[in-house]
Amino acid sequence: MANKTPTKDAGNIEITYSPITLQQSPGYTSKNLTGLPRVAKDIAADVYNSVQKWNDSHIQGASIVKQIVNLKCNNKKKYPNGLEELIDELAYLRGN
Repeated sequence: MANKTPTKDAGNIEITYSPITLQQSPGYTSKNLTGLPRVAKDIAADVYNSVQKWNDSHIQGASIVKQIVNLKCNNKKKYPNGLEELIDELAYLRGN
């Protein structure tokens, strides 16, 4: 009973709270990973980094497309000044 926390009387029901004891994962060690766990960790890191790069490219591309749309809406010309630079910037972003 010494390991239990104080009880709370909720009407006729007595509620007792006990601490939870968690065991450390058997696969966890503080040493460097080797073998398949290392491969899995490296693949997960590669996927994460690729998703982050795609998100950055997506945001930059959406911004450039928005600038192109605004440029085309505000000008009556078929090819307004500055359009080629924005298209080149979009093409460069696609190449990276």
